[in-house]
Amino acid sequence: MLTRTDDGVSLPTCPVIPTMRRDLVEYPVRSGAAAGSRMMIANVRGKSTVRIYSVSGIMCTEAEIDCGNCEVEMPDMPGVYIMTIEYGGSVSSHKILLR
Repeated sequence: MLTRTDDGVSLPTCPVIPTMRRDLVEYPVRSGAAAGSRMMIANVRGKSTVRIYSVSGIMCTEAEIDCGNCEVEMPDMPGVYIMTIEYGGSVSSHKILLR
């Protein structure tokens, strides 16, 4: 139960118990952006390498990010790209659409 302090009304709540997770990986904040813009990467825990590939497999961008600098410049050409984020030996892949 949750009781509001302003009017004393009690409301039932859901049985969710929040827990801290440590297995989350870094990920781009958006899956779409404007060509040539900067995209923020969320959940950056340390020095990581971001690579952006065209759908034909050509690497367009490679950048180092960390907690203080977590933005990556997107390629200038609109299209679909694959972003890989490497941190601590693990790699996560994300599809990015540039308009």
